[in-house]
Amino acid sequence: MAEAVARVADSAIDVADLLAQIAEAERLLDELRTTLVAHMVDQGASWPEVAAELGVSRQAVRKRYGRLPVA
Repeated sequence: MAEAVARVADSAIDVADLLAQIAEAERLLDELRTTLVAHMVDQGASWPEVAAELGVSRQAVRKRYGRLPVA
């Protein structure tokens, strides 16, 4: 990671633009993750199953996604 940071610092890369692109990618990934969690729950997956797929606790999944509309 330090090597990648050093390469960016030594280059002509617009760091502010790169950060904006990363933020947008994270927003899109979060939107996709939320859609997929909702789909899993709609298909009958339990919160522990969703949590296992995301690599987090059941409580973390319920806290973040527990208010998703269910079809």
